[in-house]
Amino acid sequence: MNTVPEIKAALAQCMCTEDYYKCPMTRSVVHTDGVQTLMGMASAYWLIDAIISHMVTKRIFKTDQMLQGFQLWELKVTGSSAVLTCKRDSGPGQRPVVRQKIEYTDFPLDKIKIYAEPTELADGRTVMVLLLPSER
Repeated sequence: MNTVPEIKAALAQCMCTEDYYKCPMTRSVVHTDGVQTLMGMASAYWLIDAIISHMVTKRIFKTDQMLQGFQLWELKVTGSSAVLTCKRDSGPGQRPVVRQKIEYTDFPLDKIKIYAEPTELADGRTVMVLLLPSER
């Protein structure tokens, strides 16, 4: 695994994306170069799997108009455990629609935010794209 300064430096360079990466779990979600960098450098494939599993299995993501337009995912690490949440936006007083306790993690950063929002691909499909805030 890379060091925290190496990961932060690499993520700071992620300003836009050239490619969208397919998810093996579903065709309705893709991710950007920045998320791909995060996954590789922080060994965080499990994090993206956790986010996508909530997105495809929880009914609220199919019925809530706000969540169909934007999602703010946050992982906050305390010691060797963490909490993954999803909110409709970053406004004050927003209650999470998803809150998952991660009993053990070696995720190297103390926190990370990942946005999810719809985008239309070159083939005409509209998918949810996972991206870093700096890539928006």
